[in-house]
Amino acid sequence: MAYKVKITRSAERDILDLIAYLTTTFGESTARKAFASLRRAFDKLARFPELGTSIAELGDLSLPYHRSLVLPPHTRILYQVAEDHHTIYIHIVCNTRQDFESLCLKRLSRL
Repeated sequence: MAYKVKITRSAERDILDLIAYLTTTFGESTARKAFASLRRAFDKLARFPELGTSIAELGDLSLPYHRSLVLPPHTRILYQVAEDHHTIYIHIVCNTRQDFESLCLKRLSRL
């Protein structure tokens, strides 16, 4: 059974910011490829929710249902597998070169 993937508003903003940056910096073709890669990743997560890894940076927060998936070359997705085992929530889409721990703590403290 496929899970339902829901993208939070903050993750939607992340995606829009990423696409705008890629379009401006590398061109529309690169931005389209990145967006297609994200869509494929979300589709895979719907079928294989354990695809990502546990998040070592958040070990002290005890967030057992939160996982991370890295898309080459520089995109990272933080998502949560809901306890009902039917829904995946995408919380963060960021560049792998960002300070992931600080971003997570800031974003997840709002949940």
